[in-house]
Amino acid sequence: GSTSGPMRKVRGSHRWKTPPPTLAEEPAWMRFSTLCPLRAGSVIIRDNRCWHGGTPNLSDRLRALPNIEYFAPGGQPSFGWLDRVTMPFENWQRLSPFAQHLA
Repeated sequence: GSTSGPMRKVRGSHRWKTPPPTLAEEPAWMRFSTLCPLRAGSVIIRDNRCWHGGTPNLSDRLRALPNIEYFAPGGQPSFGWLDRVTMPFENWQRLSPFAQHLA
């Protein structure tokens, strides 16, 4: 719900040719961008290049945020600001062979 810190996204940001501003430099129109509140068990499918982030969790419950990212074969996943390892190797080693293939 909206009190557990829904994702927010900045419309049109997937078309930017430069890195997004830092959180401290974000203008107000970005900070008050589109909220995506969902019911538990729901899914958001979005372009990974879209500038997005969580909002404060105002509930008294933990918020889980599992995440899977896919890119088209040979595609450019980012312009450099997303190019980082996101899963520790030791976690990847514990995955099933099929999950390792996907990851």
